Amino acid sequence: MTRNSNDLSATEKVKVALDCLHRELSGDANASKTVAQKYDLSTRSVTTLKNQALEILQKGFNPSTPVSSAIAASINDKALDQALNLLLNTSTTRDVHTEEPESEREDADGITIDEVFAAIVDYNKSKKEPPLYISQGILQKISGQSVAEVKLWFAKHEQEVNQHNEKYELTPITNRRLKRGFDYKAELGLEEEE
Repeated sequence: MTRNSNDLSATEKVKVALDCLHRELSGDANASKTVAQKYDLSTRSVTTLKNQALEILQKGFNPSTPVSSAIAASINDKALDQALNLLLNTSTTRDVHTEEPESEREDADGITIDEVFAAIVDYNKSKKEPPLYISQGILQKISGQSVAEVKLWFAKHEQEVNQHNEKYELTPITNRRLKRGFDYKAELGLEEEE
């Protein structure tokens, strides 16, 4: 018989939610089901806990939502990484303190997410037409990084991205003005030199 998520302590709920999020970011399409089996919970309970955790995280990173000083103090990369590693208790999690983040490393095409972001900012500053709305999809498409890596990068830089898009009054619909075959790398000056 499966356990009820209401019977879990706050720490256990966090562990379940983070385990599910970690598996999803790692590409597990059945993350909720896997975690439900691991913790003897219903898939619905795991999904609910995951969604609650995401909502709390989003509120914490939303600049218009007041964040308590205790939460603000704990929202830094090192503290979050340590808490995640501790809660997930995984041996597969790499030590982010000895290895630079993937977003700062070059992928096979030699383009980092940071480089793509900077190139789009420069492109939009030059007032070229059509402008580019910065989204996770565009960053992933141009950089070639994994969806999970782009999501992590985006979570860290969301406020900066939103400020840029608002400054130039860009919306997701803006990118619909791009013509088929638009060569992002060429237009942004990111083509590799041969």
